[in-house]
Amino acid sequence: MAFYMQKRAEYLAAYAQRREEERLRRRQSHGGPPPYRMTVRDRGRPYVRLVLDAYQRDQITPSSLSNLLSLKLKHLPALEHEVGL
Repeated sequence: MAFYMQKRAEYLAAYAQRREEERLRRRQSHGGPPPYRMTVRDRGRPYVRLVLDAYQRDQITPSSLSNLLSLKLKHLPALEHEVGL
């Protein structure tokens, strides 16, 4: 029984350490600016507005918009808000 209790304590300690390391790793890997803000930063506000204007005038497709901005369409409302449209 003593052997079992010793091993159990070791395994519980190892498990707790592993969980803590995983929690810290997740905390470090997430975060940062949202994708729509990175798009404005990387491509510039004038270019983003030009592409959005073309999309709103039905001159480009949603697929083209996504490709030109390298952004998923689900971020479109936030992007429009970010550039003031």
